[in-house]
Amino acid sequence: MKGRVRTIIEKEFLEIRRSRLYIGLTVLVPTTLMLMFGYGMSLDVKDIAVAVWDLDRTPVSRDYISSFLNSGYFKLGFYARNQVEIEEALRRGKIRGALILPADFSSKLGAGRLVQVQLLIDGSFPNQASTVKGYMEAINAQFNEDLIQYLAPEIVPLRIKSRVWFNPELKSRNFIVPGVIVTTLLFYPALIATLAVVREKEQGSILNILSSPVRPWEYIVGKMIPYVLISLCVFGFLFIIAFWFFRIPFTGSFPLLALASVFYLLGTVGIGLLISVLLRTQVGAMLLTSIVTIIPAFFYSGFFVPISSMGKVSQVESFLFPSRYYMRIVRDSFLKGVGWDLLWPDILALAAYAFILLSASILLFKKRVS
Repeated sequence: MKGRVRTIIEKEFLEIRRSRLYIGLTVLVPTTLMLMFGYGMSLDVKDIAVAVWDLDRTPVSRDYISSFLNSGYFKLGFYARNQVEIEEALRRGKIRGALILPADFSSKLGAGRLVQVQLLIDGSFPNQASTVKGYMEAINAQFNEDLIQYLAPEIVPLRIKSRVWFNPELKSRNFIVPGVIVTTLLFYPALIATLAVVREKEQGSILNILSSPVRPWEYIVGKMIPYVLISLCVFGFLFIIAFWFFRIPFTGSFPLLALASVFYLLGTVGIGLLISVLLRTQVGAMLLTSIVTIIPAFFYSGFFVPISSMGKVSQVESFLFPSRYYMRIVRDSFLKGVGWDLLWPDILALAAYAFILLSASILLFKKRVS
């Protein structure tokens, strides 16, 4: 029994070693995805170009403008001379916002009267626009608070001092890179495993298995183990890139993360094997695997939007995908240092998911020509 499983494992490793496609997928795809997302995707608002139209042109107005330009979030696109220049620059995408100060800016401030400053923001990128709006309002509030304290400090009875936990610098890389580990380990292991059975169907070598004494569970387990081991190596490689290359802080338990990764990879490889058992062509298997893994990886895992912020239907649907549980484990392990006491339900869910998929693959694999 053990000899038959070992033979299938050795045979699968031999097939993998002979295939340049598998070697390429093993090395290039995870690395490329990590570098592309780590460097190419950023949700940080930094050095956003804004135009300034200062109708007041006084030291007070210049100080107000400097509070924006010296914040690190914004940089000067140009000094506008009229509304038309601003509108044209926004249409062309040269700037993402504009700050317009009225001619009576300093005189009204000196008299203690309300001053209205106009902020124009490009809303074609909603997420960035929302963040830009928040930063501009925060800088304006800080300037207003400093001014009030200077003129009449007695009317400021309450002050809020905020602190950001887990990601104090609000770097989007600390948020994105752990998410890339989750998404890559969902569709990549499933994609390479989905060719395991269907390849032999196309080549006709499956007939040798069907006419042998190999049992269904031995065949499926023998097929699964090589891809799980390869994927574990990929996990280790991605972890090293995240920790040493991108400098993502890791404050949790590595044994916990490693155990969760084993169950997660058993589940993702199980997705590929189940599809491979059901379909007959490699093209069809790869297409279906891409559909059932890539979309959940990004939209039902909490990668970009917290699951708690999704609609009720989407929240229920997210329970069907292992990436929901693994995303929490990975991000909480990297940034929050959360341990077994809080993450054991997610690890248990991953173990159950892997068991169900493995069992389904064994039951559906028929040891006969269908």
